[in-house]
Amino acid sequence: MATLPHDLTDLSLAPLVLQLDRQLASYTALNGEEIHLRVSLEVDADPRFAPARRECVLDALTRHLDVHGWELSWTTRGLRLHHEARTVTLGVPPSLAAYLELR
Repeated sequence: MATLPHDLTDLSLAPLVLQLDRQLASYTALNGEEIHLRVSLEVDADPRFAPARRECVLDALTRHLDVHGWELSWTTRGLRLHHEARTVTLGVPPSLAAYLELR
């Protein structure tokens, strides 16, 4: 049986996931240097170490995006969206996973 949305935050999940998936896919053809340059320009920072890179990529992904109460974080599997007891994880391109040192 499918779980029904509990509130407006749940209803915002599908458009949010689609937007984030499209943004993540845009990193597919980039190598580590290109990802670094793109992220640095988008957030006006020069992240040198993995924790800072993870933070900056999250900032770049959500810069012009209303996340509607969903919290975003990184896991070894990819980008995790969570709200209360609900969680969705989006996979990331291998080059981005390597840049973020997720594995």
